Amino acid sequence: MYKSTLYLLFLAFIFYKCSKEATAPTSIYGRWQLTEELADPGDGSGRWQPVSKNTDKYIIFNEDGTIKSNFFGDMVAFSIKGDSYMEITNSTDEQTTLYWYELVGKTLTLSPPCIEACGMRFKKGNP
Repeated sequence: MYKSTLYLLFLAFIFYKCSKEATAPTSIYGRWQLTEELADPGDGSGRWQPVSKNTDKYIIFNEDGTIKSNFFGDMVAFSIKGDSYMEITNSTDEQTTLYWYELVGKTLTLSPPCIEACGMRFKKGNP
């Protein structure tokens, strides 16, 4: 009897874990302020550079899957695809782009597909 109960609990756990869709970490929601950019000319010499202190570029990830941004004008929606990828939809042609992302504490790094290294870093909250 004990083994049967344990087996059923194990199966329930497996089905629960397998049926869950990838969801955004709760902390990704909200306003993110652009703080650094990475652009590599193709020779590996690119480094993260702080943006101007007068820059007020931001992106907002809403819990309903929508995006608002004052510098990514055509981004309208996002969905999390696993632990490190985010699919972003643009309004122009409804095409999606797969971004790599990393969330560490209050720092979000986003990297679009690039031939050379490129990316953006954001801090959580307002300036």
